[in-house]
Order: sequence, then structure tokens, then C-alpha cells
Amino acid sequence: MGMVAFNYQDIAIREACWISGKPYFTRRSIGEWLEYKYPQEAIDKIIQRNPHISDSRWSTQVKLTCVEGDRNVSRNIDVHDPIGLQLIVFESRQPKAVAYKIAVANLVWAYMNGTLKPSKWSRKGDLVAAARQVMSLPCSHKRGALMRDLAEREGCSLCTMYRRVRKATGKRMRKAVRSDKGRPLN
Repeated sequence: MGMVAFNYQDIAIREACWISGKPYFTRRSIGEWLEYKYPQEAIDKIIQRNPHISDSRWSTQVKLTCVEGDRNVSRNIDVHDPIGLQLIVFESRQPKAVAYKIAVANLVWAYMNGTLKPSKWSRKGDLVAAARQVMSLPCSHKRGALMRDLAEREGCSLCTMYRRVRKATGKRMRKAVRSDKGRPLN
């Protein structure tokens, strides 16, 4: 299994691997992202104080092969999924962790308060990726529901969203025709 960089908005983690479509992060890379002087040791100490973070629901071991000198060496490395990452960050007192905790608290408050609004697409590539996903589905009720979700997220009408998807993908979409019982016909 190979390690790759993970970048999402303000989170840039140097070592990640993907398991079943979910990113997993090494302890060292989490510590580096949190800007610890000794990243591996700092995260090990957090996990030692909070053993629930090592739960198999949020972490696993992967076997990595690396070259040391003139030979290949295999090691088992603990990696943590996004929930495990957040549990580690919540236990940290680094400035980046404190800023992250405040952002999460504001998000939870906005959700509880009912003021959380769906964000606009940050880049055209996001709309194109979503449009391609919609176009990969067969013409059905599921595709229509996804189009309604996209329209609501973008804050536009369903017809406008269909036009945007057609423009983004260069393909004309056929709307699902429904039978008397409300099921799509295919």
C-alpha cells in the first residue's frame, strides 16, 4: 500500500492512504499538520492518554514497505480515518487544533440554530464532478432526487440546474417519465 498526500480546503496532510474509498492518515502526518515539534511522539502521547481513539472503528493497521539502506523493510503502521483524525485534533492544544475546534463548534451551532445554509460551489470543477456523477446514473427517480439536491445546494431552480449540468458535461439529459404508480419507466 502506498502513501499519498491528502488536500482538502485548509487541511493538507502529507501521508494518507485510501481504504474502501475513505482516507486514512498516519500519526506522524497528523502531528506534522498540527505543527508539533516531535509529531509522532506527540500523537502517540495523545492516544496513550485517550485509548478510545485507537478503537477499530476509527483506526486500523496497514503494512507499508520502505527501503532502508539496501533492503526492503515492511512495517505495520497505525492509520486513522477522518473521525479518528478529529478525535486526535479535539484532544490537542496546538493553535491549529484550537482553530479547528472553534470552527466545528460554530458549524454545530449553525446546524442546531437552523442557520446553516448550503454553500455555493467553490470551484467549477465541483459542479463538473457532480454533473458527471449525475450523468453516470440511469434516468430514474434517483437521478431526479440528486438533481433536486444539486439545485437546492446551488440555490436555483431545477430547470436551471438541468441547464448547468448539460453545459458542464456537454450532454443532453432526458428527464425520467413516471408511470401512474410513481415509479420511473425505463
